[in-house]
Amino acid sequence: MTRYHLLALTNCVPGQESEFERWYDEQHLSDALNVPGVISAQRFRTVDGLQAPLSWRFLTLYELETSDPAALLQELGQRIGTPLMPLTDAMDVSNAGAAVLESAGRLFHRADSAGT
Repeated sequence: MTRYHLLALTNCVPGQESEFERWYDEQHLSDALNVPGVISAQRFRTVDGLQAPLSWRFLTLYELETSDPAALLQELGQRIGTPLMPLTDAMDVSNAGAAVLESAGRLFHRADSAGT
């Protein structure tokens, strides 16, 4: 099986950030991890004042392990908005984006950061 990453870019509805964060952490990530082939997930948000103009404030990086990423995405798509993976009204779905990424090379580390 091959490892991939699914990059999900989202925003919350203005004034709904607390509900959006609660839903993501308490509902959505667990639902996503129940999909066979989704092996981890981590959320990120931009740091105020330290980003170039972006359309999205939130990023979730899912780690996938599958021999068929298209089938895994299809399974995710079939679950979204169902009782297996309910959505929240606090997410702005009008400009959400996603992409599946594959490795384009090896992972590099600074030589002086290893082990210390």
